[in-house]
Parts: sequence; C-alpha cells; structure tokens
Amino acid sequence: MKADRSSLFFFASRFAGLFIIFLLVFADLKLPELMEGSDFETNFYTAGCLVAQGHPELLYPPPGSQSYLETAFNTRAHELLPHLPKPTTAIYMYSPLAAAIFAPFSFLSPSMSMLAWQTVSLGALIGCAALLAPLVGQKLSNLFWGSFMFFPVFHILLIGHIAILLGLLPLSAGYFLACRNRPFSAGLTWSLLLLKLQFLPVALLFSGALALCRRLRCLMGLFCGFSLLSILSVTFLPASVTSNWLSSLKLSDTILSNPIYGYPAYLLSSMPAVLLHALPEDKKAAGKIAVYVVAFIISVLALVFCRDRLLKASLDLKSAAPEIMLLGLAVLPVVLPHFLFYDLCVLLPAGMIVFGTGWQPETALPLRRLGLAAWVVIDAYFILFMFV
Repeated sequence: MKADRSSLFFFASRFAGLFIIFLLVFADLKLPELMEGSDFETNFYTAGCLVAQGHPELLYPPPGSQSYLETAFNTRAHELLPHLPKPTTAIYMYSPLAAAIFAPFSFLSPSMSMLAWQTVSLGALIGCAALLAPLVGQKLSNLFWGSFMFFPVFHILLIGHIAILLGLLPLSAGYFLACRNRPFSAGLTWSLLLLKLQFLPVALLFSGALALCRRLRCLMGLFCGFSLLSILSVTFLPASVTSNWLSSLKLSDTILSNPIYGYPAYLLSSMPAVLLHALPEDKKAAGKIAVYVVAFIISVLALVFCRDRLLKASLDLKSAAPEIMLLGLAVLPVVLPHFLFYDLCVLLPAGMIVFGTGWQPETALPLRRLGLAAWVVIDAYFILFMFV
C-alpha cells in the first residue's frame, strides 16, 4: 500500500511538473505584457541591462534617499518595459555582483530573457536533486519532479526569482560537501549565499556550531569565499556601487510598511515581518526591538542545540548534518525580518531529507507528519492568495 501511494505521488508530480513547464513557456511567449510585471523582468532584467550598458551606479538609490520611487532604476525599468504598469516601482535590493549575472540575459528580449532564466533555474533545480539524491536514498528524477508539488518552487519559477540558482543550489552543494565531511569546501560553497542573503543563516549555523566545538575549517571556508566575492565585486564594479547597495538596505523595511509601494502583504512569511506589519505605525519602532530580540534568542538557542548535537555525534559532521540542516531551515521563517512566500522554497531540501532514508523509525514518523503538515499548509496558502 505504501509503495502504491508513493508511485501515485510521483506519477502525479510528473504530470504537475510537465503542466507547470508548459504554463511557463505559454506565459512567456503568449502573455509577454503580463510577464513584464514579474520580478525577473521588472528588477533582474533591468539590473542586467544597466550593468551591460556600463551604468551599475544606477542600480541603487543615491546615499541619503528616502524613497525608491524617484530613482534612475525605476525610470529605466519603465523605459525598457513599456507594458509595465505605471504604479509599479522597480527595485533592486540584491548585491551588485548578482546583477552582473543577469548582464548576458539583457541581450535578449524581455520575454526570451525570462524564458532563458527559467530554463537555467530548472537546470539548477536538477542540480539540487542530483546533489541530494544520494544523501536521501531517492532517485534524482523523483526528487526533481516531486519538487513541483511544493508550490513555492512553482512561484519562484513563475516570477523568475533568483532563489533556485543563487540560493538552493549552493545550499544543497554545501550540504552535500558537509555530509562528505569536507567542512572547508562546504563553507567555501556556502559563501555564494551572500548573493541570496535570506538563506545565509543556515551556513552561519553550521559554521558557528563547528566553531564552538573548536572546528574552524567551515568558518574559514566561508571567510575565504566572502573575500573572493568581495575581490570580484571591487575588481569589476566601482566600489561606490557596493557602498550605495549597503546604504540602501535601510530602505528595505519601508517597502513592506509604506503603502505607496503597494506591496502585497500576503507574501509575508516570517514571524518578525508578520508581527511588525500588524503593529500600528507608532508602535513599530518599539515592536521591532522586541521582535528582533526574540529572534536573536531563538537563533542563539538553535546554535547551542547544533553545537550539542555535534558533540553528541563526536564531531562527526556527516551524522549530525541532517538534524542541523533541518533546524537551520526551520528557523529561517521564525527569525528573518524579510522573508516572503517564495523564499519558503528553501524548505524543499528539508522535505527531501525528512522523507529520505536513514532515519530511525521512532524519529521518522513524527518528522514526516510534521513535514506533511507543513507541506499541505504552505501549498494551501498559495492556492488561497492566488485564486481566492
């Protein structure tokens, strides 16, 4: 009976995956005006064009800006995308080095660029499945097609966000290396999460727990990777661009709280963001301190738990890695202030690990029940805000 249910699930996942891929191609080619409002075309395609045209200084508001509305980036986006609704504000908040990745896509039309990016993202998703398959005792094909049953993955592909290539792929690769007891290589790989900051705390949890056990190789790998990325950034882009990016980060909170941006609040998917959004404007400053203190305490407790788990495993990273990974992924929506629905795709590796082999029966059952409940709730919420 269990084998029959599994076969039915993977058959349904293949059907869903093929349908989703068809839907993406159809939307890109037949509904280009609609897709101009996607994250990729509005933000990342525009960023790639500015870098390719030699104007990376226009990626971010100048220092001292109080708004994203009257920026050169927003103006350029509306010039490149004539069907972009006028009320839409184009905003690029990621690192300038990430913007350089999109420069080659700027030589295509917006719709073809979107299709090319989605193809690259699908390739990265295959890469994640290939890395995790031997660790969880599943076929690559089952993991890849099964991913489409987790709707944050569909959401990411639909809007053309960066979380699969620049988030899930380095996260999965680092976890693969950690399970092979190669902490320095894992840290070096995880340093790429600097391009997708919301997923970086998982790497910090691993390296921090190891450092507390006087094992510094993972932390050294992270530091070396950060240094290499910094060197690349200042070599190929003006230092002022990075400075403008860092100064513009303080405006990121205003996107969620200021109604002039018309940001869809239903995408908020983390405890700090939801709590702060619910507070009256005059209570937000005090509430932010309280919420961030709680998030910090939870982070410290997670770090201590991971250290203890490593000590219990006699510092064998391979045996402790699954539990550390699961805790790190589960903590993200609880502690991060800027975490949206599509960022929940980071829980995809957690699902693969939970439903993989190697767990003791007394551990597997509660984990899988929890994983199934989370999967159903997250998918149901996507259906709710998309269609209801």
